[in-house]
Amino acid sequence: MRKICLFIFILALLTRIPFAIKQAPDAVSGPEAIRVAVSLAKSFCYCDALGDGTGSTAHVLPLNVIIQAAALKIFGFEKAGAIAIKVLSCLQVACGLALIPIICFYIFGDKAIGAVAGILGAAFPANWWAQTMGHFEPTLAFLMISCTLTLAGYFHAQRRIPTAKESVYIGLVTGLTVLTTTSIIPILAFLFIYGLFLFKNSYRAYMKFSSITALVVVLMMSPWVIRNYMAFGSVIPLRSNLGLELQVSNNDISSRQDATYYDYMRVYHPFTNKDELQKFRDMGEISYNKEKMTLAKNWILENPGSFLRMMPERFIRFWFPDLQMPSRAFEYVHNFITISAALALIVIFYQKHNFRWVFLIYLVGFESTYLVIQANARYRFPIEQIVLILCGYLYVNLFRLLQQKLKDSTYAT
Repeated sequence: MRKICLFIFILALLTRIPFAIKQAPDAVSGPEAIRVAVSLAKSFCYCDALGDGTGSTAHVLPLNVIIQAAALKIFGFEKAGAIAIKVLSCLQVACGLALIPIICFYIFGDKAIGAVAGILGAAFPANWWAQTMGHFEPTLAFLMISCTLTLAGYFHAQRRIPTAKESVYIGLVTGLTVLTTTSIIPILAFLFIYGLFLFKNSYRAYMKFSSITALVVVLMMSPWVIRNYMAFGSVIPLRSNLGLELQVSNNDISSRQDATYYDYMRVYHPFTNKDELQKFRDMGEISYNKEKMTLAKNWILENPGSFLRMMPERFIRFWFPDLQMPSRAFEYVHNFITISAALALIVIFYQKHNFRWVFLIYLVGFESTYLVIQANARYRFPIEQIVLILCGYLYVNLFRLLQQKLKDSTYAT
């Protein structure tokens, strides 16, 4: 197991780092998360997500920003720092992929499935931009969700509820994941409900586990919540930008069938529109997002048909995104992997595998956020390990089935 995990880790680095370094700019630059990381590294201020002078922010979650700021503090803000950010993303992806054989062994009791899934992901970085750019949190989210899946798989194999001590460890990993991506929240909610049915005969033990885990998560979030209250005078549990994201995603431009992601970003987002940026500066982050939330709600209420029509379109864009790669071949293979994973999920449900609902909860829970906001190629990547695991399950079982049929036909002749 260690050898295949190490092989996947090294292979993932070899297929990503050389190209990532080649693409690194001469100085550190990028969108919101990178801007905050630079501010934090230079002046120990969690500020300026949308531009210089925009002040304190809760626009992006802290864990990824803190890690990036630490890297910039060490390597600086020129070429070395830009390379460090990209290499950091590659390392996070490689670590997440290296966990796949362990996850598969816990879930399926099968080393071959994990080897195929991990090698597929390591050798073929189809969504290359999301895995190497280093601008946002998808790569760290990918690693953290891989960690949560490892824990879920371990206790699935053990067929028991975690002890109090184990609940603390689960809470620590979950808390770090929550501080990386808000899209884990629906997954946690669905898993809790699923657990109520799964452990209905051990209700007290399950509630003890859930309570301890939730308490640890809340304690881990509390420094961030306190910081936000001190900075804004408002309770902001995670991020402040929900209103902005909803309004950017639900408007007269985004509802056009020929509209692209960049069409409405250029008009409505302060990162790409100078007038919106000035308005953001004048109003402040909290008031600006409250106004955006009101505009988004009003538009949705006035255009329910357009809003509902966009949901299946976003579903398709989430699972079959434009990868922005130089060759369409990458996109075709990526889509083939997606379809393979969907077929594997159907097979797993047909076979009534014990882990089937957990797979579905992760996939549906994570994707649910992106039914109401715009889709982008990077948004799906944090749950790519599940897609790869399902592919590994399908490919290995198809190979074994074919192998058995060939053997049977040989014996028959």
